[in-house]
Amino acid sequence: MSWKKQENFWRQALSNLNTWKRGDQRAVHKPLLTLMLIARAAADGDHHVRFAVITEELTRLLKEFGPHRTSYHPEFPFWHLQTDGFWVVEKKAELSPQQSGLSPTKCTLLKHNAVGTVPPDLWEALRNNPTLQ
Repeated sequence: MSWKKQENFWRQALSNLNTWKRGDQRAVHKPLLTLMLIARAAADGDHHVRFAVITEELTRLLKEFGPHRTSYHPEFPFWHLQTDGFWVVEKKAELSPQQSGLSPTKCTLLKHNAVGTVPPDLWEALRNNPTLQ
């Protein structure tokens, strides 16, 4: 994919990020994880992201920027961001929940040392294009 196509892909993916909503309430889960990925790319980080490494920070961000909840679920964006076309959870078969459409539990992701990744060509486009950061 050419650089221009990659840039256009990112612009479209970010503007069409599929977020949960009910009425005027929107979930901040996927946008926060996406911002974490952009920050990681800007800092020349690795495109492989271990759930265990980001769980605490993502939970803190959910508490800070999301609505108050009795519990917070960093596993939701880690799993469901896959539907937006730029995030892949590796070894998905080992992690898949029993019921379709559900995300694996936080314990399952931690137990299996789950890794999510942005495909290398898209990661490089994100890292090397300051207009996307």
